[in-house]
Amino acid sequence: MTRIEYSEDGKTLIKASGDFRTFEVPEGVTAVQARAFTECGWLESVKLPSTLTSIGASAFAFCDFLVEIELSPGVTHIGDFAFCNCGSLVTINIPAGVTEIGASAFEDCSALESVVFPSTLKMIGPRAFYCCGSLKSLDLPSGVESLGEHCFSFCVSLRSVEIPSSLSELGPYVFADCALLESVSLPENLTHIGDSAFKSCVSLDEINFPSSLRSIGDSAFCSCDSLESISLPSGLTTLGDSVFAFCDALQSVELPDTLVHFGDSVFCDCDSLETVKFSSKLQRIGKSAFKDCRSLKTVVLPETLREIDDSAFDACASLESIDFPPSLEIIGDSAFAFCTSLKSVVLPEALKEIGDSCFAYCTGLSSLELPSSFERSGDSAFAFCDCVETVSFSTGVTELSRRMFKGCKALKTVVLPDSLLKISAETFEYCSSLETVQCGAALKHVEDYAFADCSALTSVELPDGVETIGKFAFKRCVALESLEVPPSVTSLGDKAFDGCTSLQTEEE
Repeated sequence: MTRIEYSEDGKTLIKASGDFRTFEVPEGVTAVQARAFTECGWLESVKLPSTLTSIGASAFAFCDFLVEIELSPGVTHIGDFAFCNCGSLVTINIPAGVTEIGASAFEDCSALESVVFPSTLKMIGPRAFYCCGSLKSLDLPSGVESLGEHCFSFCVSLRSVEIPSSLSELGPYVFADCALLESVSLPENLTHIGDSAFKSCVSLDEINFPSSLRSIGDSAFCSCDSLESISLPSGLTTLGDSVFAFCDALQSVELPDTLVHFGDSVFCDCDSLETVKFSSKLQRIGKSAFKDCRSLKTVVLPETLREIDDSAFDACASLESIDFPPSLEIIGDSAFAFCTSLKSVVLPEALKEIGDSCFAYCTGLSSLELPSSFERSGDSAFAFCDCVETVSFSTGVTELSRRMFKGCKALKTVVLPDSLLKISAETFEYCSSLETVQCGAALKHVEDYAFADCSALTSVELPDGVETIGKFAFKRCVALESLEVPPSVTSLGDKAFDGCTSLQTEEE
């Protein structure tokens, strides 16, 4: 049954329902009310009157068979969701009086191939053309001032875009997941690219950044798999988190000297990245900034650098050498973990702290030197560095952290500084080549499993003044023949010498 409802003055079409395939809105009607045609499931074409000025929110939403509609020249308003999910609509010509296209106005119009925008257009709302999978090209008018969030996301057939000079900023997710997008022309006055603006544009192989650009938001070019090189402008000050993460083809990067904010995970998982030139003013490298950049071989850090944050170069398997600047004070957790090609490390004199697992599993590392300023090492800092043979300790270090050298199976001799007070739990556990340990005079505590399974250990001299020896501290040190337990020991842990089959202990 067909039902048509108008306002009392006849100027507003309030509701239309029925099985009709075509419909003509009579002359004199100035507005189609919100959701007016949402129950017209078989509607294929509509003729609108010349008097029409406004199309309300969701007016034609879910008219899945609507193929043809010619918007009247007098239309000035297209509401939110106006043509959302019109899956058969192929073309649309936006009238000259329209200045704004509402949010989600043409969302999920999967057959939409072309859109003609008027020169009067100022704003395209959020998700206005979201998931318009057949849209192949865009001719944005020169007066457009705003593109809403997700405006053209998932327009998977879109191949090229030219951003007009009227836009100074690109909003979040504007062209995200446009899988066939190959080229983008950015205007000279653009200052900001928003979060995830081109995320997962997997065909984008080149991008020219304008000199006006000052900031790039989080994940803006994340997972742009075809992007091979980038030239960042000299005025750029900010790179957000994960900006170029997972750009598998990216080979080289030069960061401008104007850059002062370098976010987390900026180049994480860029498998082909080989060289990086840093800004000379950079003070911090963010978390996971180059994590899993498996082709990165050499890194020259800026003289101004003070902090390398957690996992910054984690799993950079090809990294062979790195020169630390004298200004560096902090290296975070797992910053160089699993850098299996790194051969030597000379830590700078200003360094005060390295985090947990900082150089863990650097299986190619053969030597390391701790600076005199060194104050704290995180747990497992050099654990399972299979090739480390020698360690030079700073004179001021008071504690060796938990598992600090655990599993360093090439380590043969250790001379501990006189300042050392504590060897923490598992510090040298599984150091299977460790033969001799010379303890400093100030040593007070040897904690649980500190030398467990050091199967080559033959000699340890504990100084008078040691107070505690933890449980299983020398477990299965099968080559240890003698060890004198000083009278100062007040606590001897359970099975401290368990499995030391060659040992004869002496207690005074």
